Amino acid sequence: MTNKTALQDTDISNLRLTFIVISLILTVLFGYASARSFLRYRSESRELRKLDILHSRLENDYVSLGNLITRYTSELEKFQKMLFQEQDVPLFLEEISLFASDAKVKILDVKTRTFVKVKYSDPVKAEKNKKADSTKQDQELVLSSLPVQVSIQGTFESIVKFLMKLEKYKQLLTLSDVEIKLKEYPQLLCSLTVSIYSLREMKTGIAQ
Repeated sequence: MTNKTALQDTDISNLRLTFIVISLILTVLFGYASARSFLRYRSESRELRKLDILHSRLENDYVSLGNLITRYTSELEKFQKMLFQEQDVPLFLEEISLFASDAKVKILDVKTRTFVKVKYSDPVKAEKNKKADSTKQDQELVLSSLPVQVSIQGTFESIVKFLMKLEKYKQLLTLSDVEIKLKEYPQLLCSLTVSIYSLREMKTGIAQ
């Protein structure tokens, strides 16, 4: 009877030990799984924060880009208003005569040349033009200038007044090659080139 009781106690102890070992193993496994899940959660949380920051930056960049496009469009409209249209050229030539009359100078000669493409350095556009189809290039609007050679006669004060009227003109133009020579004091001869600017298509015969 005593041996039977001892065996039963031993079996119970073994069961308890087995249960404890299994419990420890399960605890370790659950702990390991929980630790992995926690580490994965922290890693994914960091990635999510990075994505949130990136998303916020992209939103800010999008808003900034929208503001930049709006400002560019506004500036482009202002710039286009400063340029000459085809129908503005005859009117400008008439206004040269009005300016001369108001400044009390005599116009000796007015000659217009052909439109010339305004050349400027733009590496990005140059690279695009290399890859672009020639037909598309012909349809491209380019900034071009029309040189107008003007010769006038008058006093120094009247010539200066005439030049100032041109410089304050409502549309974009530049004065160059200004030469003043003495004719018969106080009369002077003045020659200059007035360049007016316009957007034109390549196919309209702009000189390169």
